[in-house]
Amino acid sequence: MLSALVQKKSSTNKDMQDVSAGKTTVTTMFKSSSDAGVMANKIDQYGREIEQLQKICDLLTCYIGNVVLKSFRNEKNDLYRRMLQQFTVIEINNAHTQASFWSACLQTPKVKSAC
Repeated sequence: MLSALVQKKSSTNKDMQDVSAGKTTVTTMFKSSSDAGVMANKIDQYGREIEQLQKICDLLTCYIGNVVLKSFRNEKNDLYRRMLQQFTVIEINNAHTQASFWSACLQTPKVKSAC
């Protein structure tokens, strides 16, 4: 929205300069020098809108940086922590299964006699 307003302002400013200079272009064909005041008002209005949108953009940037990113980071850290806990539980279960397997292997008669 901000870039569209800047473009509208520059276009209106160029049209006003063309009308003031007496040039005729496609966009200024139906405009006269009396329309310069209306165009000047539009340029001022666009300038105020650009200023207000810039303030809103700055405010949103601060809000996102200070509030949203902190909560996002905390959520991702909690998710990572839970994943690590689940991974740890799975690895402990795998270690118990492996120990049970080797214990059973050592209990077989042929392995006992070999030791």
